[in-house]
Amino acid sequence: MRNFFVKIDLADAKKKQLWHPTGTIQYDDAVASLKHFFPDKKGKFMDAIVDTLHENVVKRGNTCDGQLIEYEKLFAVSNLGTQCDYLEEVRDQHLREVRKATILLEVEIAKEVSGVVDGGTSGTSVAGGHHGEIMVMKLREM
Repeated sequence: MRNFFVKIDLADAKKKQLWHPTGTIQYDDAVASLKHFFPDKKGKFMDAIVDTLHENVVKRGNTCDGQLIEYEKLFAVSNLGTQCDYLEEVRDQHLREVRKATILLEVEIAKEVSGVVDGGTSGTSVAGGHHGEIMVMKLREM
């Protein structure tokens, strides 16, 4: 995401005939670009990301209209190891999506390995005691 913000910064800098990043991007550009960075996020998930970005800008005593964001500050880590709410929201959503995809994959593998065909409602997983084999090519098809 940091590299994505740098690309936005560089594109804007080139318009101003600058050849290096400025360290800032427009809030409105960031919001519009995030929709391209997260093309599959819709509704409340995208709203949560935009809202936490807005809150981080406002916390610094600024309004968001035409506001410049010093994007490196979004990636700063405190002495306690915490990040800003914006990055925490992005991270939390990512972890939930990975966990959901992992569970769905485990259910599909369990169905293939054990012959379970119950629509995935059994909650079984490969790690849950089912033994068998599945070919890598079959996994790739899933």
